[in-house]
Amino acid sequence: MRREEIINLGAGDGRIEEDQILIHTRVKGGVYEWRKITDEEVKAALERYLRLAKRKSTIGRKGRDVDSL
Repeated sequence: MRREEIINLGAGDGRIEEDQILIHTRVKGGVYEWRKITDEEVKAALERYLRLAKRKSTIGRKGRDVDSL
């Protein structure tokens, strides 16, 4: 993913599952798809950030109060 795409991710665009992170993102042609991230270090870093920022409960939910990761 491009840096700008990652910066623009919202809490509703991601899901953390047991063995992967799923990110709902637009690909070429304007089509949306789920991308899988299976790197354990990336998953651990994201979970740590969300825990420290007290935002883990916002992942997977859309809305005004949870507009960005």
